[in-house]
Amino acid sequence: MEVLKPMLLFGVTLVVSFVGSLQLGPANLAVIHTGLTNGLAASRRTALGGALPELLYAGLAAYTVVGLKEVMEWPYLRWIVNFALLGVGGYWLLQKNASVKYEPPYGKNTHRAALLRGLVAGVLNPQLYPFWVLVLAGYHNYPLLSVQTPIDAVVFAMGSAAGALGLLVMVAWLTARHRENILRKLTKWPVQRILGGLLVFLALIGLIRSGALSR
Repeated sequence: MEVLKPMLLFGVTLVVSFVGSLQLGPANLAVIHTGLTNGLAASRRTALGGALPELLYAGLAAYTVVGLKEVMEWPYLRWIVNFALLGVGGYWLLQKNASVKYEPPYGKNTHRAALLRGLVAGVLNPQLYPFWVLVLAGYHNYPLLSVQTPIDAVVFAMGSAAGALGLLVMVAWLTARHRENILRKLTKWPVQRILGGLLVFLALIGLIRSGALSR
């Protein structure tokens, strides 16, 4: 039982995270953008950066549910994050680049920038915290999945990060594999504007759902 619970908790959370990451979000868009502009190696680093915030948000969700259920008013946190996401999307949307410029990641600075791009995109995902709170609430009815100890919380957070990383690496690979086809279809629109428009759309949907635009 002592060995079975962590293995089951990690495996189930990994699958939940992988499936949950299938929806288009900031981290996915950042990986696609890096793959188109800097290639597969850099987009893998962006994928790693995008998966790291899962540790933060999943761990925070576990701490909130287990220890301090009212530690924060997360609807207000979602407002702040969505407005930040709206700003980033607006910035990309207003970019004047006529086309995508491919810049192979020769230096360490490019690798660091790719990692940081994914990290920022992951942090700016307003859905992670409430998503993991809901998942934990669902786990509560199953003894082998219920997060009750610090070790359970660590295993839960690691499973969430592993699932997200797997999905984002797959996105990086698919982007690299179909890069030329994608670029041929984007000759009339700069990638920054397309991805920026998607970020703005996601932010507006998030603000509407959180009630920030209905007050």
